[in-house]
Amino acid sequence: MTFPHFSPFPPQDFRRALVCPPKLTEDHMAAPQVTGRKITRQARAPPLLERAAYTIREFCDAHRISKSTYYNLRKQGLGPDEARVRDRVIITMEAAARWRRARERATAA
Repeated sequence: MTFPHFSPFPPQDFRRALVCPPKLTEDHMAAPQVTGRKITRQARAPPLLERAAYTIREFCDAHRISKSTYYNLRKQGLGPDEARVRDRVIITMEAAARWRRARERATAA
């Protein structure tokens, strides 16, 4: 009885990699000056927009609390102010800042 890890042959994936090496990508090719290719400018990524509001999940992630803790705080009247937009609930940055200050004052007292 032989075990696979005692086989004298390399694993199947290893042999396939030797026979069919992966295709080269742009990063592996020679510089454009060497190959004579035309140098083109890469498009810049658009500037990131500053976040104006959180979803409940994003708020919980940003403040490192669970969704159940969020809903418990909301039930007790200690949650942040919410705005409803159609079927979504958002928490503005200002509301989040007010909530943080209120929580800090409550723990300091």
